[in-house]
Amino acid sequence: MRKILIFIEYYLPGYKSGGPLQTIKNIVDILGDNFEVSVVTFDRDVGDQTPYLGIESGVWCSVGRARVCYLSPDKIGFFKLKSLMQEQSYDTIYLNSFFSFRFSVLPTFVYNFIKPKGSLLIAPRGEFSPGALGIKPLKKRIYIALAKLVNFFKYASFHASTEMEKADIEAVIGSDAKILIAKDLPNVSIPNFSDMDDLGAGSNTLRICFISRLVPKKNLDYAITVLKSCKSAVKFTVFGSKEDPAYWADCHRLLNELPSNVSWEYGGELHPREVKSTFARFDVFLFPTRGENYGHVIAESLLSGTYALLSDQTPWVGLKDVGAGNAIPLSQKFEFVREIEEWSSLTPEERFDRKLKIQKEARALVINDRDVEDNRALFSGKSF
Repeated sequence: MRKILIFIEYYLPGYKSGGPLQTIKNIVDILGDNFEVSVVTFDRDVGDQTPYLGIESGVWCSVGRARVCYLSPDKIGFFKLKSLMQEQSYDTIYLNSFFSFRFSVLPTFVYNFIKPKGSLLIAPRGEFSPGALGIKPLKKRIYIALAKLVNFFKYASFHASTEMEKADIEAVIGSDAKILIAKDLPNVSIPNFSDMDDLGAGSNTLRICFISRLVPKKNLDYAITVLKSCKSAVKFTVFGSKEDPAYWADCHRLLNELPSNVSWEYGGELHPREVKSTFARFDVFLFPTRGENYGHVIAESLLSGTYALLSDQTPWVGLKDVGAGNAIPLSQKFEFVREIEEWSSLTPEERFDRKLKIQKEARALVINDRDVEDNRALFSGKSF
């Protein structure tokens, strides 16, 4: 059985970090019978100062179909990573970031130093999208330039989730980069609801949610400016971890400046098991993100029957064709407003009917057998 060593900043039982964690969990759940998976990760969740309860740091333990080594931030150094990479003969070393120092930069350096027989595969996880590169750009540009200068990624291949992300990787690394494409694997469970009363969907007020990490890349501040231009009655609920307190403070100020026709509340953080049932209570998911390589939260919105009103910086660009959502350039703010006003004009019964139709289309939009096979090939030493 082929062996995979995965480096990712945050893993189970954490939940605040969003998509990358869910991607790795789904890989383990779906492909765990085909590969022996080991995961190296922090011993705490995003923003937490203390380790998870009941977990011993620095040793391997079983978590689902994987074995996991939790490390405190001060224990992640050259010799520890070298020891982990050489402990077994891994077929693939899989890094789930490009810019993370402890979980990508340093592991790449160690890999180049020891030159193990297994391949090095780097998944940038949307970090090369134009919107993501525009956040703290100078530091990123310097690292990219220096890495290219010393041929830092000479042994690496890259994992792109879509053709869009492949183009982003080529724009940064170069057209000669070796890139494998495999769509992220989602959790395809579908929440059940039989009538409007199940969801409290009888109100004329349009129910809009924002569910994501509260960081600049996710663009909550833009979503608020969209709502500020709306004339219809809207109930807006924000869910997510306040990972960037300064950013949340700015958004909180903007939220308090919304007009009287738009009420808002902060719904708190959501555990992954709560996300779909929460989505199901809303009509529209407003998510003008600056860039997603996949967007698990978008898949969860669709599986819950919630219309996905997105920026065009995600791979979910065909939703309008089936009435499940729309992808709008960030330069066209009033197109977002127009969509919201159109939804506001619908009766509660019409909105619920659309929700049922979106959910009916969702599974085909979210996953197919080819996606699973592509991910299996990603770690099988095959080209595709």
